[in-house]
Amino acid sequence: MKKVLLFCLTCFSSLLALAQTPTYYVGPATGGPNSWPFNPGTGGSSHVQLLYKPTNFPTAPSGLITDIYFRPSNSVTNTYTSLVIQIGYTTLTGLTSGTWNTGLTTVYTGSPTITSVGGNWVKITLTTPFQYDNTRNMIVDVNHASTASGMTLYYGTSSSGNTRMYGAYTSTSSGGADASLYDFGFDLLPKKGMNNASVDAAASPNGPFCSGNQSVQVVLKNKGFNRINNVRVYWELDGVPQPYITYTGLIDTIGSVAGNAVTATLGNVTYSNIPRTIKAYTSIPNGIADTVNNDDTLVFTKRSSPLASITAAGPTVFCTGGVVNVTLNAVLGTNYTYKWKLNGNYITPAATGSSYTATTAGDYTLQVDSGACSNTSAIVRVDNLAMPQPTVTPTGYVAFCDNDSVVLNANANIAGATYQWQFNGSNIPGATNASIAAKIPGNYLVLTNKFSCTAASPGLNVNQVSPPSPTIYANGNMLATNASFVSYQWYINNTTPISGETDFFIIPKQAGDYSVMVSNGGCSAMSPRFTVTPDMLSVIAQNNPATINVYPNPVTDILHISAPVNVHAQICSISGSVISDHKNAKDIDVSKLPAGVYIIRLTDETGVINKMQRFTKSE
Repeated sequence: MKKVLLFCLTCFSSLLALAQTPTYYVGPATGGPNSWPFNPGTGGSSHVQLLYKPTNFPTAPSGLITDIYFRPSNSVTNTYTSLVIQIGYTTLTGLTSGTWNTGLTTVYTGSPTITSVGGNWVKITLTTPFQYDNTRNMIVDVNHASTASGMTLYYGTSSSGNTRMYGAYTSTSSGGADASLYDFGFDLLPKKGMNNASVDAAASPNGPFCSGNQSVQVVLKNKGFNRINNVRVYWELDGVPQPYITYTGLIDTIGSVAGNAVTATLGNVTYSNIPRTIKAYTSIPNGIADTVNNDDTLVFTKRSSPLASITAAGPTVFCTGGVVNVTLNAVLGTNYTYKWKLNGNYITPAATGSSYTATTAGDYTLQVDSGACSNTSAIVRVDNLAMPQPTVTPTGYVAFCDNDSVVLNANANIAGATYQWQFNGSNIPGATNASIAAKIPGNYLVLTNKFSCTAASPGLNVNQVSPPSPTIYANGNMLATNASFVSYQWYINNTTPISGETDFFIIPKQAGDYSVMVSNGGCSAMSPRFTVTPDMLSVIAQNNPATINVYPNPVTDILHISAPVNVHAQICSISGSVISDHKNAKDIDVSKLPAGVYIIRLTDETGVINKMQRFTKSE
């Protein structure tokens, strides 16, 4: 690839550069033109040395010259045989006729065909870039063996000594010197600091390689001005830091004979079919901080060969009791052979194609061989799905009030399931979310589906109820309402809820207007107010229910009553109907009562209620 690129640059560099302007240049001038060094013939007048000073390129930084430019006055296409360009530094401030200056660096060799357009710059890309120091005078030497017709160059006149030596191709000394200052320019890559090392590329392992332990090598580059004699290289494997290495060989500068790139070994990595990611970066070149950090790091991922991977051509999950059928495909590769496995065992008869049709549930893997290398894919599971039965739960009560609704929620217990709600056995159009607002009384259920497997929840009857009509009655020290409602909240003066008073009765502790909010499992309503007077509070003080205890609760047989005075007990249903009476009650046998919730009402000898309490009769 490098040879092809070099050929293109040498043969067609001028064609690519027409009408381009160099980044840094001296000119344009209108003097001349002169055919040196691109004189026609066989080298009679084809060698020049040109002197340029930093003041000719006042804005150019130090860096790496990659291209040079001349500005011809004529339009011509020529091949220049054995063209050689050299560049070097000098302490001279002017040139004199005589022996050519030596010790220059060859930056270009070739026999390019150059097409020029008069007045436009011609670019020549250097085969060896040159390190430019913007504090030193520079000599550019151009020489060639022959060409058919000449290319003439524009030049100006130097005001500070001779800037050109000229002579023949084979001569050892120049034939003359003058102050001709050729239009000349260059492009360069700025140097990125004094000490600048980087991890530039992955060196090994490269190409197809087998699973197992492999040495990992990277290319280190010197991108700065200074030679680097030691540098640390830190690296990570799949995000886990590894012991760093210290490279202690010479990494020369860009454009040097030795080159600015070396290979360093980081360590060994065990490769398999699973990709491994390596991050490597340089630090502390020459024992001091790197002057440029944004080009230090390289991240690369490699895996061993051959590539073993399975792609399913369809779903891999099937309903329990249904037909399992899915095609599994391998990644194709040159000289790959295949062996399919089910649950870790080779399939019999042998399955050796690049695809396999799975008709049995289980774990499928693929062994891929290529020459001496072999890898096994990750597992692809072909599975049977037993769709769990969903359930439906209401948000709150399963009943709703007139002109209201209740939200029903599907609990499918399987990720990715789809939903379809039904009402009285028929699909509800558009009801495909996990929740639905039920506005019509009836039977609701939900169907869940995944991988064409369907399950139905039990039906849930949703009722519509009318608002309750609570009333408050008083007896002695208590206010009460119907005990058959689902929930209660007592209020005083119609706005303030009384903390903890959530039963069907209340013992007032202050005078005022009392009301109760009740719910019948879907609807709520507030009772009319009941006024408690100071006279009633005096009765309450004489009949303190805190001194009366009813236990145990729940109860299976004997309900005990502890009271400082004789009390009359009534066992009532939750709706208030009297089931039994017990005078001077202390122990009441409730063993024959059916299991459920009951009320015990206790009164004194005058009939004033001292206490009412719910209790649960258990079996």
